[in-house]
Parts: sequence; structure tokens; C-alpha cells
Amino acid sequence: MKRLMVVTFLILKVRPVTRLVKFTKKCKDKKLRAFSTYCSLKEVLTKYNIGGNSTDTIPLFSLQTYEIKDSDKHFEHCMAEILIRLKNYGSLIVNSLKAMCNEYVVMFLHTAINITRDSTGKELSMRPEYKVIGDDSTGQVDFAIKTNQSEI
Repeated sequence: MKRLMVVTFLILKVRPVTRLVKFTKKCKDKKLRAFSTYCSLKEVLTKYNIGGNSTDTIPLFSLQTYEIKDSDKHFEHCMAEILIRLKNYGSLIVNSLKAMCNEYVVMFLHTAINITRDSTGKELSMRPEYKVIGDDSTGQVDFAIKTNQSEI
């Protein structure tokens, strides 16, 4: 019985290690690179076949718009939150700390998620400080929004 337990214990210990080794080899072969490791904007633009060396050369995309009525409960809540924050913090200045800016950004994101959920019927959730791993690059984003149909 002891021998069986030892063998079972060793198998359970080896499986995670084997998976970790395979994952490490896969990552080494793929050589993901965070955008923050690029030397210049021009290098990033060149990678995506965009000429020039400024953000003005990045092609714009059109967004779907949705009219929000002044009587929308989420919009009303958002406006009330803005007024509370302005009263408590004072005005938001250009060089405000990232944490201060996030106070407002998070509020807008929650409002957008709630309005989108109501208008589309899709379940959405937000993940702060989420690590994104893509085909070409990887890195941490401040916020990621996910639908129940897709994995981030």
C-alpha cells in the first residue's frame, strides 16, 4: 500500500512539472515581446506595415455609436458619481496621479459596461491589471473587458 501511495504521489508531482516544461519550451519558441520593449514608435508601426513615425499615420476605425438618453439610470448614476468625485477631490488636472485618473476611468468603464449590457443583452465583466498574451506581443493592460462568449 505504501508503495502504491509513493508511486501515485510521484506521478502527481511529475505531471505539473512536465506541463510546465512543455509550456516553457513553447514560450521560448514563440518569443513573445511586450510592446514596452520596442525601442520606438516607428518600430511598432513598421511591424504592422504602417508608414511614418507618428500616431497621425495610424488609420482610424469607425465605432458603433449608441445614443444615451439623459434619463438612463446608468447615465444618471455616472453623473452623480462625477459630481461626488469633483466635490471630494476637486478638479482633475492634467498631471494628476494615475490612481486619481483611474478613479474616473473605472467609473466610466462600469457605466459603459452596464449600458452595453442593457442594450445588447450580453454579459460583460471587467478585469483590472490583466495580462494579455497574443500571437505577436504580450503585456499587462490596465483593464480588460470580457464577454461570456470569449476567453481573455
